Amino acid sequence: MLNAVETRLKTQFNVKSVIEFAAIDKTKNTRSTMLYVIPLGEKVVNTEYTGCTLSEVSYQVGIVTAIRNMRDSLGGAHQQRIDVERESIRDLLAGWKPKTDYKPLIRGNGRLMQFKNKTVYWLDIFTTKNTEQAHHH
Repeated sequence: MLNAVETRLKTQFNVKSVIEFAAIDKTKNTRSTMLYVIPLGEKVVNTEYTGCTLSEVSYQVGIVTAIRNMRDSLGGAHQQRIDVERESIRDLLAGWKPKTDYKPLIRGNGRLMQFKNKTVYWLDIFTTKNTEQAHHH
């Protein structure tokens, strides 16, 4: 599912993986805007039926937007750019199904993660669900 989200975002953005996000302090962001797709967690609700278990799995996906700006030391231009980028991300993801058996992505909360080395890191959270079935033997 994460691969599907990354592929969709790559139509408009430079997207990196969760592994690259883990090494973010060791790498220098030379691009003006970079996105990272990270898994934030999942929640499972099981319902037992005769002979099987249905599991409704809710997945949270984080989209970290990293915006670098060398010309604006106070951050005003960052805020304007991050608003534009976040709107584009919402347009691409909100209401879109990452796989045919998944529910459409729902936009969740967002927050500032950090401002470091003239780069703003903003996290937006999206949630989707699917249902898995396990047969008892």
